Amino acid sequence: MISPLTKKIMIVSGSFPPMRCGVGDYTFELTRALTRLGVDVSVLTSSDSVSANTELQVYPIIKAWDFIGFQKALRFIRATCPDIVHFQYPTMGYHNSYWPYLLPLFVKLLGIKVVQTWHEAPTRIRYIPSSFAFDNLIFVDSSIPPRILWYYKIILSLGSAPDRIPIGSSIPISYLSDGERSAIRDALQTGEKRLIVYFGFCYMEKGVHCLFDTLDPKRDKLILLTELSPSGNAYHRRIQQLVESKEWGDNVHVTGHLEGSEVAKLLASADAIILPFLTGVKERNGSLLAAKSQGTFTVTTSSSIQGYDEKSNVYYCNPGNYSEIRNALDLYCGYRVPPNTENIPTWESIAKSHIVTYQK
Repeated sequence: MISPLTKKIMIVSGSFPPMRCGVGDYTFELTRALTRLGVDVSVLTSSDSVSANTELQVYPIIKAWDFIGFQKALRFIRATCPDIVHFQYPTMGYHNSYWPYLLPLFVKLLGIKVVQTWHEAPTRIRYIPSSFAFDNLIFVDSSIPPRILWYYKIILSLGSAPDRIPIGSSIPISYLSDGERSAIRDALQTGEKRLIVYFGFCYMEKGVHCLFDTLDPKRDKLILLTELSPSGNAYHRRIQQLVESKEWGDNVHVTGHLEGSEVAKLLASADAIILPFLTGVKERNGSLLAAKSQGTFTVTTSSSIQGYDEKSNVYYCNPGNYSEIRNALDLYCGYRVPPNTENIPTWESIAKSHIVTYQK
């Protein structure tokens, strides 16, 4: 039984919906779950996150996370007097600025408690100021500590031991009937081909380009549940060229951004979901959680897990092993299990774990 939290919490995140960012989606789900549990929680975020959502206390007042934005954020925090400020690192909304990583030091000088969540292992020096300024640190992934650089390990050893609180899926479960699934497949004009879906942001490390080397346009209809901006992104241009190639033609489709319920329907309609991470899937990769929850056969890569997990209907291959991915598809493509969230943390449980951390 968790006792009620009477403290006032402010979460600082460079991204928040409708901005496109995995950490922004995480922050939204966490804030919503905390609010449902009766926590007085607000979000300080970028002005690009303005939306019609009135359910939450969101303050999208930071136009840019530069020196001016730093001053504005600090003044706002001082004026609203939260008991705890909870920073999320990194987010796309920070745009590689160093100023958000200096904020915790100055918040501590105001006498306010600081919590930080690190969604990735720090690989640059920008984390150094923030690593000296927290009362509690949260990792979302057990693979983060081993990958932290030696000098960060020394700094972190001076403080309290970090908590590990996993992420949840921001995509709901879709309970489709056979008729509904057939209607979706007919609309996509799959015919007799296997319907293969990729879901996630389009980054090099997610291995989107590998799909075109792995799949066969004569057998497969590929749906890329992602957004492409080829005019301003070299990797997106590369993917766009593959999409428009003569070889693939009508056998590949890019959906652009879709709402969570529409994403769930496509994931639940697929014969297989492929997530070919170049260095292997991590616990913080929400796309795998979204895929697993639908019950659709999923094949991904891992450096630590190998083979087929019958309970989750997921096949783990060695990163870069295209032939293994093809063999897994031949064995299990089209097989599905009932939608299952048994091993996927709920946002309520995640929020309760945060309350425990705040109570420290």
